Amino acid sequence: ADVVKEAKTEKWGVPGALADWLTRTRISGSVTVREEDILFPKDNVQNEYLNYFAINNAGGFAKAGINAFENVSENRARFRGRARLAVDSDISDSITAGMRIATGNTNDLVSETQTLDGTAPYQFGIDELYIRLDERNAQRFPWLSVVGGRYLNPYGTPTDLIFHKDLTFEGVAATGRLG
Repeated sequence: ADVVKEAKTEKWGVPGALADWLTRTRISGSVTVREEDILFPKDNVQNEYLNYFAINNAGGFAKAGINAFENVSENRARFRGRARLAVDSDISDSITAGMRIATGNTNDLVSETQTLDGTAPYQFGIDELYIRLDERNAQRFPWLSVVGGRYLNPYGTPTDLIFHKDLTFEGVAATGRLG
């Protein structure tokens, strides 16, 4: 009788009964794919527009050679993609830790997506790695939030005009709220 009582209390063999740490852990992810066309008019002036990124990577204008100029005559169609996988876990009622890895092009100044044509190795990186403290008062109002590490925009801006939605910050940020 004692064993049966203990089994019921600890949910032995109950489908869906998970370890405590698993009930506080969330896994999420996303996959983005798109086809992108880069089209130019036939009368574009060649070797006129500098490719500053290529010049800086090569170590100077002379070393960059023909790559010092943007290619503004060759139309391109490319398949692009990005995948992300995140794990967030509640360590306690007020402390959360998280990590997100992502694929993407770390050399592109404009887009996080990577060209999926097999010509370049696929890149992975840590997109987020943080610990967050959310202090709440007796009415569960979140009066203080502190986050440290690499994290998404903590300021909750409603538009991409100030910060892009995928921009990550590094360091420590704190937000205090009045009731």
